[in-house]
Amino acid sequence: MVFNGMYDGSMPVSVQEIMVKNIPNCRAEVVEHGHGSWFFDSKLWDIVIEFLKKE
Repeated sequence: MVFNGMYDGSMPVSVQEIMVKNIPNCRAEVVEHGHGSWFFDSKLWDIVIEFLKKE
């Protein structure tokens, strides 16, 4: 899984798209955050936990 904040000025979504294309079975998530603010978003953690349960 690769996720990115849509307001992250240091890691554009276009870079995320390149990463996803080069990682087999990769899932992409774009969240409504900037760089690092996602850490405090419980909805995002639910997505990460569900992804890890499936793996």
